[in-house]
Amino acid sequence: GLPLELEKKGDVYVIYPRVIKRIPKKYFVSGNIIDHDTYEALPYSHVLIDGHGYVTDFKGNFSYSVIDDSVFNIRVSYLGYYILDTVLTAGVGHSIPMRASNMDIDEVVVTGNIIERSVQAGGKPGEIRINHKVAGYLPGNGDNSVFNLLRLQPGILASGEQSGDLIIWGSYEGHSKVVFDGYTIFGLKNFNDNISAVNPYLAKDIKILKGGYGAEYGERVGGIVDITGIDGSTADPNVNLSINNMTLNGMASVPVFRKSALVFAFRQTYYDLYDAVNLNFLSSRNNSRNSNVDLNVYPDYLFRDMNFKYSGRFNNNDNYFISLYSGSDNFSYKAEQDDLNRILSNDVDESNYQKGLSAFYGKKWRNGFVSNITLSQSGLVNNYADLREVIRRRPGMRPDTTIYSRDISSRTDISEMEARIDNYFPVSGSHTLKFGIGVLNDDLRYKEDTFSVTRVENNTNILLTNAFLSDRISIRPGITVEPGLRVDYSPTLKKSYLQPRIAVGIDLGERFRLNAAAGRYNQF
Repeated sequence: GLPLELEKKGDVYVIYPRVIKRIPKKYFVSGNIIDHDTYEALPYSHVLIDGHGYVTDFKGNFSYSVIDDSVFNIRVSYLGYYILDTVLTAGVGHSIPMRASNMDIDEVVVTGNIIERSVQAGGKPGEIRINHKVAGYLPGNGDNSVFNLLRLQPGILASGEQSGDLIIWGSYEGHSKVVFDGYTIFGLKNFNDNISAVNPYLAKDIKILKGGYGAEYGERVGGIVDITGIDGSTADPNVNLSINNMTLNGMASVPVFRKSALVFAFRQTYYDLYDAVNLNFLSSRNNSRNSNVDLNVYPDYLFRDMNFKYSGRFNNNDNYFISLYSGSDNFSYKAEQDDLNRILSNDVDESNYQKGLSAFYGKKWRNGFVSNITLSQSGLVNNYADLREVIRRRPGMRPDTTIYSRDISSRTDISEMEARIDNYFPVSGSHTLKFGIGVLNDDLRYKEDTFSVTRVENNTNILLTNAFLSDRISIRPGITVEPGLRVDYSPTLKKSYLQPRIAVGIDLGERFRLNAAAGRYNQF
């Protein structure tokens, strides 16, 4: 019964004090960053825990572990909000509210520009974060503030410069990817590029990855634009309405119970954007007959879209949402030209229908482990028809004769389905592992007809399975290294694609940071 140990060595008994080995205890702290007034999760917040920097996931979750210390000094910053310093004890389920830094002031003369605070860059290589709250003060129509704001950034091709697509760092059309709430947005085609596929009322966070991004992103060799939608206010109901020279836009958010909210948004053109009267004109031809030629154009245009989102969180801080999107863009015109004894006509009709669906569940485990499960489906259907005719008038009572006719129609149907699970695990104070797996299926159907005879028909399908692993290593405060590896395997192609990647960040004082990244990327 004494605190002693006894050993016999030959004929000698050795008695010595018992040494109790102390087992180090690991402490975890995890939680999420939210808006103080609306309880909206603040995605990709910057968190400094005991001098080690981290970035939360797109639901504002963070997780950290350390040995033999149950008290954590935490500093949180988010674009457009006051910086918060606080102290947390070990445990899960912490919610850190952040207060917005906007305030009402009397009229003053201000030097500088609000655009200085509209962008956050330098946190990671090739990454830009956009503050959507200032979008209303920047150039561009309100219906397209999201993409007009994107096209003002360095490295992104501006609207009207050769392409209506999003061209990042000289990539080709289709090489960049736009994601909203986890589902892919195909094509940005709309009236004169002035009505975007994303309702500006719904954009909460806009992250642009121009290149050198981590192993968690794939399928593209260009840039990635990751847009996170609002969750809605769980405190009070609110309604936003706007009307401009193109659309009527409305958004409503209603709390459901105590920790969930329902968001509904709707946009539609409320009058003919093209006025046929203004497009009728009379031109004079300077020929021997001095005849007049009438050219009449009868256009028609309709745009509408709708968003629905239900999101919430449980008492243990697990969070979830279901996001739905449906949008249509239809443009057609009929042109007729009466040219002496001929009638030239051209009927064109183009319709685009886009849809998106995503379901998300984020689980926080007791040991600081975070798992995010996302299921998504999106698609785009494009129909195009073009009929051209030249009709010769016959004198007297004889019927007119069609001397030229061309009828071309096409249909493009794109769909994508994806299931993925992403995991975040704080191994220690200087290591944070990210790993996940996913399955993606892309389907493309294209058909082109001429006079009801099929000229081109192409059906393409590819199935991809992927897995990634990356480790964010904090060598010391101010220096981080993030090696990673992504593997894509296509059963369709029966081939694996290894894509190693690495990123390095070094703080060079309070106002300077050096970032570098390299990797291999495959386009599917």
